[in-house]
Amino acid sequence: MPIGLPGSMTDTRVVVTASAGAAVDLFAFGRYAGRLWYAAVTFVLAGLVGAFIYLNFATPRYAAVLHISPASSTASGMGGTLGQIGSTGATPFELYLDRMQSRSMAEQLARNQRVMHSIFNTEWDVVTRTWHQPPSLFGGVGAALRMLAGQPARVWRPPDAARLQDYLQKKLGIVPPKPKDPPITTLVYEHRDPAFAVYLLTEMHTIADADVRRSSLFRARQYALHLAQKL
Repeated sequence: MPIGLPGSMTDTRVVVTASAGAAVDLFAFGRYAGRLWYAAVTFVLAGLVGAFIYLNFATPRYAAVLHISPASSTASGMGGTLGQIGSTGATPFELYLDRMQSRSMAEQLARNQRVMHSIFNTEWDVVTRTWHQPPSLFGGVGAALRMLAGQPARVWRPPDAARLQDYLQKKLGIVPPKPKDPPITTLVYEHRDPAFAVYLLTEMHTIADADVRRSSLFRARQYALHLAQKL
């Protein structure tokens, strides 16, 4: 800014310079806001398209929930004591939960065709009634990557008890109660067929409950025999 010029010229130059700068800033802000607006619209449209594709092509999944709780000590009485005889201190309820994802459970369920055909439906051919390796879009790429990494190739095998146990360990949710909540444990299983989800949880409950009852009865008889020998 020149010094010694009349104040009016100095003031005029200052005002003009400030106004020009403000105008440039407003134009730049307008262009920036315009880019943001286009980006926002693009993201919104992409979200709507993604939601449309998901709702029309994604397979819905339904959750079956089973709430279970241990029998009260007053109701179980001597049965609770006998249930712990010969075990590692685990209660019948703990043994019940342990059965849910055990190999014994998987072996019994593996004999149920409805269970195996529903869980491994992509590997079951209803026409030839045989198991087959499912097609994989990225199977060749995955095999090549594993070979480059020095890892052995995965070998497909028909569904069996071992695969079913792995499935149950991944898909069956066991939610214990929180410290201040009632002693209710929740079992959760999701499947595209709600009727099958309920059916599987019901079958698993029946099997686990029967196994625990047989184990408790066997230990009770062993304990009674032990008492008889002592007497």
